[in-house]
Amino acid sequence: MKSHWASYREEKVNAFIHEDENGFVSVRESGEWFYVEDVYIVKEKRDKGIMKTYEKIIIEEGKKRGFKKLGGTVHLSFNNIEESLLVFLKIGWKILSVVNGAIDIEKEI
Repeated sequence: MKSHWASYREEKVNAFIHEDENGFVSVRESGEWFYVEDVYIVKEKRDKGIMKTYEKIIIEEGKKRGFKKLGGTVHLSFNNIEESLLVFLKIGWKILSVVNGAIDIEKEI
């Protein structure tokens, strides 16, 4: 069963939410990007390839919606930004810019 939060985001902004026992990923449409807003992976499941699995799921959904790019931002004020950024870079995302305390990233799908 989807959480109330997921149902709300889907209804409010046409977001795509995937939730499972490992965590969740929230993605919304934003211009030319299928934009990853939030990713949370439970601590004991980190470094187990879960983000790669989530990426496959959001790529499939992005393609269904007609997108050719994934986008996202890693905010410098967040905890564990080094680990977060490294996960994205390891699976082929590229840094677009670093502006106002945020690292914008993208990946062609």
